Amino acid sequence: MLIDFSSVIPAVAFVLYVVFTGFGLAQHRRESVCWPFILYMAFMTTWSFGSLMMHANTGLFTPLSWNRLMVAGLLGGPISIVHSMLHLARVKRRRFRGLLGLGYGVYLFLLGLNLRGLIVTAAWFEGREFHYTLGPGAPVAYALSYPFLVAGIVILVRQLSRSDDPFLRRKLVPPIVGACVMLVGVLANLYHPVGRYPVDLLAATINAVV
Repeated sequence: MLIDFSSVIPAVAFVLYVVFTGFGLAQHRRESVCWPFILYMAFMTTWSFGSLMMHANTGLFTPLSWNRLMVAGLLGGPISIVHSMLHLARVKRRRFRGLLGLGYGVYLFLLGLNLRGLIVTAAWFEGREFHYTLGPGAPVAYALSYPFLVAGIVILVRQLSRSDDPFLRRKLVPPIVGACVMLVGVLANLYHPVGRYPVDLLAATINAVV
């Protein structure tokens, strides 16, 4: 089992997202549960747990198996965070029902590519160094999935510019900053020398703290 930067970061993220999920579910005592937020937390928890088990190299299943679990959570991040941000911004979801439906449809399609091994074709360790090989589905995954994260940022920025409510403006700024950080971090996966470290999850953890 490897305990270093690459395994500690996802471990911290996993704990944070479990705590945030519990906090979100606890809201039912005072108000209705924000299910888009819970779904977002579920995807992030899956992402961080898969990354933890993959980078820790515990010997339980293969790094590629854990990578596919991690990618299943990662791919759900963009559409679920957009859904959560629309709820947070008090945008009438009826206007964006088609966008959300398309987003979840794209997620199911990409999940199929992931399970078939077309996004990451190999993941292994050489000593303590983690390596992976992207498959032909990786560019497709980025091209179809992450425009939804960009769309969420644009929607929030427009909502921020139009709102005169100081409380709402304070609520919107952190998600916008966090989503931008997350976007840059996840794109780092395309560059192998950086992507073999959990920089994407570090960005997602910063997003969670923000």
